[in-house]
Amino acid sequence: MKDRRNYMRGLGLYALVLGVIYVSLGLMEFILGFFDMFLGGAPLSCLWIPVDLFGGFSAFVIGLTYLAAVRLLKGEYESISYVLVATMLSTVFGVLYVLIFLANGLSAYLSGEEWSWIVDLARPEIWLFISSTPLAYSTWSTARKPG
Repeated sequence: MKDRRNYMRGLGLYALVLGVIYVSLGLMEFILGFFDMFLGGAPLSCLWIPVDLFGGFSAFVIGLTYLAAVRLLKGEYESISYVLVATMLSTVFGVLYVLIFLANGLSAYLSGEEWSWIVDLARPEIWLFISSTPLAYSTWSTARKPG
């Protein structure tokens, strides 16, 4: 019983860390995207923070979903459903950005243009998706176990 409780707390801590990262990233992307879209340009830009209004909003929502699982730290095992939903969202958006990366590469190859692949691959959602894969596996295998 104590092992299961510690295991659930570990899942909750992992989800908490991912949630804080996703929310922070989402806010930064959203703010930069807002400045770029409505105020004529982002006040600052960085290679690893895309200027993307809607991508930032989606990252923010994923982060809030991960943060809702913080109750796993208190032993509320029903909160694992938040982690399940957050890992699904993380997977969907991570795979989407990987497909965009591949499509941009194929497009550049077919048109003979130069491709700045590092910009497409530097999307933090791709790397957060990869870092959330162990949590997704653990959570889904835990949810599938009876009892």
